[in-house]
Amino acid sequence: MDNEVISALPTTGAPSAPVLRNFLIKRVAYIFTSSEDPSTFDALDSDTGALPQALGFNGSIFWLDPNDTTSDHDGVAVIVTADGYRYKTAGDYDFKSVLSFTVTDPPANPALGDKYGVPAGATGDWSSHQDDLAVWTPNGWKFQIPTIGQWVLDESVGGFISYTSSGWVYGPGARSFDAASIPFSAALGWGAKFEVENQTTTAPPTATKGLLYVVGASATGAWLGKDKQIAICEVSGTWTFYAPQNGWSVYDKSQSSSFTWNGTAWLSTAGTWIDRKVVSTASGSTTAPTGNTSYTYSNSTPPTTSVRRLIDAVTLSFSAKKTGATLRLHYSADVSYAQAGGAGSGNLVIAIFRDSGTNAVAWQLIPLIDSMITASVAGPYLTHLDHWFTLTAPDASSHSYTVALISRAAPAVSVDASSLTRRDFEIEEAA
Repeated sequence: MDNEVISALPTTGAPSAPVLRNFLIKRVAYIFTSSEDPSTFDALDSDTGALPQALGFNGSIFWLDPNDTTSDHDGVAVIVTADGYRYKTAGDYDFKSVLSFTVTDPPANPALGDKYGVPAGATGDWSSHQDDLAVWTPNGWKFQIPTIGQWVLDESVGGFISYTSSGWVYGPGARSFDAASIPFSAALGWGAKFEVENQTTTAPPTATKGLLYVVGASATGAWLGKDKQIAICEVSGTWTFYAPQNGWSVYDKSQSSSFTWNGTAWLSTAGTWIDRKVVSTASGSTTAPTGNTSYTYSNSTPPTTSVRRLIDAVTLSFSAKKTGATLRLHYSADVSYAQAGGAGSGNLVIAIFRDSGTNAVAWQLIPLIDSMITASVAGPYLTHLDHWFTLTAPDASSHSYTVALISRAAPAVSVDASSLTRRDFEIEEAA
């Protein structure tokens, strides 16, 4: 068979217009734009009897089937021209998306052009087409065998799925994201556990990618107004903030403990005391009772450094890990009380002083022993002290705590503590 273009365009002599026209119609695919309707196209050249062998439409090639006189036009698998010629795809359908990859039973009433990915366990017309792509046409279900690397949008989940040597796999595959590159806002149902540096920083540090904090109280700068929120540097140089939701938890690296958000505060999940200091001595130095001002016990008015008192010289220094932490102090000792010159006024009280403050930060009435003291018996009266105090840390700085035993006192008359032995002074901070 001679090449028709040779006959149409001989190297010598005149070209043949009919032969050239016939060649161009038969041998060149006729392409339609997306706005053109191939069903209005007259395929046959009435002068030469030539027919295009292929039509291009919507990214697919449709080939002439001269033996088909019955298939209906759908523009997906079959094009029927205005003069009744049928062109069909050769299985290369446009599968940019499918409705689902999980439907196993072919739908009973599919719409023309509906497309599916055929999963394992499919039935009916799909039973032998696992992993194939199926499209509904006027001629029933047509299938395309996927190629490795082919991508399809699964409309049922709104995500892409790709074909690999192991079958269809959702997502972009391995090594698609840099380490530490997925922001928390992209997470759904996971990631609500954070590993933060601390909960006390208030001035934003240099925003280095990967740093996390619980914003401290009264934050400044870029953190202003973000107290208690999670600050994450997801992009170098900037901070992203997330308001905590009930149940979110953080691991505070500075405290080596976990905390859970209850709607208003970060609460310890450990249920333990995370730090403790203790001073224990069999006996030790105390100051001589000083002052003659009496103190009558009050729930609201603390004793001061002007009342008559004995000071235990054991001082305990402690730095809380965060502002507002709960501190628990414990003091125990064996002590003697003795009076001079009759019963004095006021009450016997144990008090905690912080640093050089003039007011006690915690105090308790010493029970029983106070009522035992009478003007007729000079003592000594022996008792054992064992008291617990709960305080709120004012900040994360170091503070010194001392114990004072308040005397029952009046001018020239006192009942003083003395002979402290078996002393124990400790402080704990709640997680």
